[in-house]
Amino acid sequence: MCQRINLLIKTLSYVSILFYYFFQKIKMLTLFMVYLSCCFQTNAFPQDFVFPTDDPSTFNKFDPLSIRDIGKELSFFGSINEEDSTEPNILSTNTQSTAGEVFEEATAAVNDENNSDTLDLSEGTGVVLDVQQFFQETPQDLKISNSAKLEKSFFRPEFATEPNCLSKNLRPCQIPFVYNGITHYECTSLSEGATTKQGMCPVVLANQTTREASKKVSAWEICGSGCPLQSYTSNNDINKFLTKLATENPGYVKLLKVGESHLGQDILGVTISRDVQDRALLRPMVRYVGNMHGNEAVGRELLLSLANLLVHSYKFGDFRIKNLIDTTNITIIPTMNPDGFDRSSEGKCTGGDYATGRYNEGDVDLNRDFPTWQQVGQSYEEYSEGRQPETKAMIDLILAEPWVLSANFHGGAVVASYPYDDYREPGQRGTVHATPDHDFFKHLATLYADNHLSMKNQSHCTRWYFKDGITNGAEWYPLGKPLVGGMQDFNYLFSNGMEITLEVSCCKYPKSYYLNHLWDENKESMIKYLEQVHQGVKGLVTDQNNNLIHNAQVSVENISTGVVYKSVTTSNLGEYWKLLLPGSYRLKAEVANCSQGATHKSSTWIQVTVTEDFPLVEQNIVLEDSACPR
Repeated sequence: MCQRINLLIKTLSYVSILFYYFFQKIKMLTLFMVYLSCCFQTNAFPQDFVFPTDDPSTFNKFDPLSIRDIGKELSFFGSINEEDSTEPNILSTNTQSTAGEVFEEATAAVNDENNSDTLDLSEGTGVVLDVQQFFQETPQDLKISNSAKLEKSFFRPEFATEPNCLSKNLRPCQIPFVYNGITHYECTSLSEGATTKQGMCPVVLANQTTREASKKVSAWEICGSGCPLQSYTSNNDINKFLTKLATENPGYVKLLKVGESHLGQDILGVTISRDVQDRALLRPMVRYVGNMHGNEAVGRELLLSLANLLVHSYKFGDFRIKNLIDTTNITIIPTMNPDGFDRSSEGKCTGGDYATGRYNEGDVDLNRDFPTWQQVGQSYEEYSEGRQPETKAMIDLILAEPWVLSANFHGGAVVASYPYDDYREPGQRGTVHATPDHDFFKHLATLYADNHLSMKNQSHCTRWYFKDGITNGAEWYPLGKPLVGGMQDFNYLFSNGMEITLEVSCCKYPKSYYLNHLWDENKESMIKYLEQVHQGVKGLVTDQNNNLIHNAQVSVENISTGVVYKSVTTSNLGEYWKLLLPGSYRLKAEVANCSQGATHKSSTWIQVTVTEDFPLVEQNIVLEDSACPR
């Protein structure tokens, strides 16, 4: 009896395949026969059966999720003749799936009347069935809901970064995907045919191997609630995400505890770098901090997305990101004020007090709580006394490491602001208060604005007007109180670090609807900003016996303009970094121990040239004994 059933099934399979090419309406029957064949473990097709696709006039369009195209999702079909094909990358034989998943996905495509995306078949192409592999897999877990809307995703494990991400039509979002040369690990507002700022994802890929997204409007759908950046992340979930990231990638992600908030919530971050447990000599350190004001919530989501992008891009071998992580020590701290965030409300665009969440639980504006130029020269105990726990934790972190570059993320405007924020002359208002490194600070702000999708467009956020999307902090406050006690000024005055403030949303706490668009606007700027740490000059300071010298002062002067920049101090390992634009400079290092009766050590002036082609110069400096100045 079983043999007769097998013979009947085999006959029906041949017949249905013939009808398949003349009448597309019976595709469902064909797939059903394949499914039954698999269940009975019968060889329904000859081992080397070839679909005759060399007559495009007979059948020149193919549903992308029909039986032929399933071959690119698994090794159902063996190969394609690439020499004769004009689309040699249509099929991939390196992917894996179960027969049950194939049947489910194919059935969903057949039943979905809205799926109009098609693939052209090339003339002279044949598709060879590798039936043996197909028969070795038993269909399992066939779950098809109404209207062929899938309840689960079928990504290959190595690509399934977001297995719960479904479109609002309940079709699996193909994440990650490449679109216009950019890899996305989340939905995007810049999709094909997008008319709103809402995140969308491709549900069909043009090339499964390269993850290239389809250019057809019908291949894109609005992302559902389970996708990245569709809602704000709680403090608890942020810490879970960071911990998981470090646990799963110990070779290049390390969990960092910055401190605790006023209410005792952990303030965590991650450091991302190759061999992250032991920073390589002369590898520069960069830091991003978000959510300093609790109701300015966009920055925390941008930083979570950046951490996710860096880790997965490094894992998948993205050249640009791999080079960045191999040469840079990157620290990301999504929230500095978790208590304030818990008090804030999504959709509220303004607010500058405790009730709205701007202040911490101690009722203090953290960006007015740092030591200022008036405390320069005081001891650590003096200038840190009475600070809020969040401020104290950041002060300790800033002073503990040789940071080179940093930025902190805010909301309520769209602009890149650079030091100084504060004035030193009483009554001074409305003019630029420039640092000695004004040219490089302005470069950093300009670079961020230039690569942002809307920062230079003054019609985007009409509350303020900023020429070219940048401003000097002191110039921003001509009518009100100057910003006294800000974090970016503290970095510059009390450490080697250069920090700017990035205002990234006109609304302080916009609806989550806008998060994908805000990420699209800022992503390239955030990456390019990190790359700026590899400009200028760096090196080691040693004595004549090759001993590394810490706390040496390295002075830098612009030969053309005569500008003397703020000096930098060598790290505990004798390292120094100085961020500089292309130009000719001279530098020297010295250690003055005369007050302790020791020998004064200094170097001669050394000339270096930084160019566009060679933006980073490595220059070691050797100190010699010299007489103490009188």
